[in-house]
Amino acid sequence: MTSAQVRKLLTDRLPTDADFDAFCIDTFPDSHRRFTGGMDRTARINLLLELHGAQALSSALSNGSRQTSTSQRVFHVPQQLSPHFTGRDQFLQEVREQVSAKRAVALWGLGGIGKTQAALEFAGRYRNDYGGVLWITGDSTAGLEQGLFELARPLATSGRVRADLLDERDPAAVRQVVVDHLRQSTDYLLICDNVDAPLSLRHVWPRNLGGQVLFTSRSQDVRRLGAVIMELGRLSDEESRDYLMRSQAASGPEEELALRELVRELQGLPLALAQAAAYVNRHRSRYDAYLRGYRKKKLGLLEQGLPDEDYPFSVATTWAMSMEQVEKSNTASLALLKLCALLQPDAIPEELFRGAVDELDEPLRSTLRADDDDEQALDSLLEPLLCHALMQRDPANRMLSVHRLVQQAVLHRLSPEEQRRLGRAAVLQVNRAFPKETFDFWPQCRRLLPQVEVLSEHIRRGSLSDSATGRLLATAGEFLKDQAQYREAEPLIRQSLEVRQQALGPEHPEVADSLNKLAMLLRAQGHLEQAEQVCRDALNLREKTLGRDHHDVSESLNDLAIVLDDLGRFDESEPLYYRSLAIRERNLGPDHPEVGTCLNNLGWLLHAMGRLEDSEPMCRRAIQIYERAYGPDHPDVSYPMHLLGAVLLDQGKLADAEPLLRRALAIRENTLPPGHPRIEQSRKALDSLSDCRLEGRPPLGLAGEPH
Repeated sequence: MTSAQVRKLLTDRLPTDADFDAFCIDTFPDSHRRFTGGMDRTARINLLLELHGAQALSSALSNGSRQTSTSQRVFHVPQQLSPHFTGRDQFLQEVREQVSAKRAVALWGLGGIGKTQAALEFAGRYRNDYGGVLWITGDSTAGLEQGLFELARPLATSGRVRADLLDERDPAAVRQVVVDHLRQSTDYLLICDNVDAPLSLRHVWPRNLGGQVLFTSRSQDVRRLGAVIMELGRLSDEESRDYLMRSQAASGPEEELALRELVRELQGLPLALAQAAAYVNRHRSRYDAYLRGYRKKKLGLLEQGLPDEDYPFSVATTWAMSMEQVEKSNTASLALLKLCALLQPDAIPEELFRGAVDELDEPLRSTLRADDDDEQALDSLLEPLLCHALMQRDPANRMLSVHRLVQQAVLHRLSPEEQRRLGRAAVLQVNRAFPKETFDFWPQCRRLLPQVEVLSEHIRRGSLSDSATGRLLATAGEFLKDQAQYREAEPLIRQSLEVRQQALGPEHPEVADSLNKLAMLLRAQGHLEQAEQVCRDALNLREKTLGRDHHDVSESLNDLAIVLDDLGRFDESEPLYYRSLAIRERNLGPDHPEVGTCLNNLGWLLHAMGRLEDSEPMCRRAIQIYERAYGPDHPDVSYPMHLLGAVLLDQGKLADAEPLLRRALAIRENTLPPGHPRIEQSRKALDSLSDCRLEGRPPLGLAGEPH
């Protein structure tokens, strides 16, 4: 079989990158170790052909070497296995024995000891023990919840959970399906990386998991999550030497002596060894030359007294040398690394660097602005960082990552003023990329949310206060509210209020925006009396600063009316709805979707007050507006459609009500997650209709609620 035929066979048999990666690990594990993050699928196939030939690849595919079909197995590991991994054989076997006893195990040790790489090696080495190997990050509550959410895709595409889970809109519902699977299934390994603050995860970590769990952590408190601790120690001198020799062999007795001295200097820390190997490879350097530079640089760091007990000098020194070379190669690349030192390190979306704000340093600013859509500009910035192992890239998911100790090393080099200035630039850069919080942009919001949560602390420490910062916090907080993540939403929304009050003064319209968002969050949490007062504060402020007929005033009127509805004070809410409607029709025109929202809410109120004849035309007009604006199958269409069905049902017009209620149910079932309250609402209304027919009792419309 020719090489071209083998390429086609690989494409046909292994259509996804996950299938191809699993095949390589199963069949050619040693070759798979030689894959690097910068190699695309074509480059990897070329390497396999070079190492094994077309016939061997054809035979492996024909023999069906994989023990389980790709529709059932899943290998979801975001990083490439290291081609330089060495040692740890006995340790990994002991981990296997502990994990095989169905106990949760934590790889524990200081920073730079190689916990993540050991977990990666364990995943690759023993993947055939499991039907699924799954990887998430546990650095924070948001990171853990995001990781569980992202497991839906590999689980669904591998057939381990239902395929339509990928169409679900509610992240909480998606996570619940994933957690239910993890509790019911027993044939998987779940790796949770970087659990360095385990006590903060106790209230969200899923209990009673059916499979096996492997944590990596620098904290012994990981025991509180049910883990047995296994300490990961330093590599021996011989293992360290083997590691470096895999990268570049010593070329003579003097080089061998320098290599052994360097090994002792690096203290058996894999992270320091990786940096040294990357440097030597990149610059074709001799070990004796690297050793001289290392010792000189280390003396300078010792005088500064920078690293702490969890940040060894061997790591600091290797990075300092690498960063100097990056700066010589491309100063913009080093500026990018400095910016990333302020970000959440595990999943930095590449779209964050499409374009630049004014506050970024030159030449990084002009490089990113050269062409917002030019991927080659970002590639050129990343090239020296990737070559020196200072950053990693996940091209499939368009994500970047940087080790936490790399961040610490970079921050050590920055003065407090530089950190504050870069923190502000990072906030503005994320704000530039963070979209308006609407249904269509939820996936992008979800990718950027971890950055907002990390920058929230920088904002607090650096006392950053300006309009853009307030906007970012408020938008991210509203997104979390819409995901029903109220606990996580509240600190961001409250912080946006503080930032805006400090930056803009207490009577600025943007302060009213934060107040309004806070009021709707309080309402969602059931704090109706507090929500009413905050709504009134927002309304008064907007009327004072914008005028009584401004569009933003209509939002406050509508939201205050909704809270009053919840309190049962219909006589007070009705005039507010009508006033909000009049403002929106005047400012936006009679067919704008926000006019439809007012009409729907008015229809709900009139129905609740028993004024069915007045409610019906409101509902019909809202349906027409939504369908013109969004199309017939948008979830917002289901609100007035369900409501109109309920109105007709309460009027005794069962034949007219049924098709509306059934269509509203179909829209909701197609766009909302199973078990969503709106779906149950529609089903109860249809049950009420059936009871009317069978028992002849008065109808119960179950109209729902305003929105």
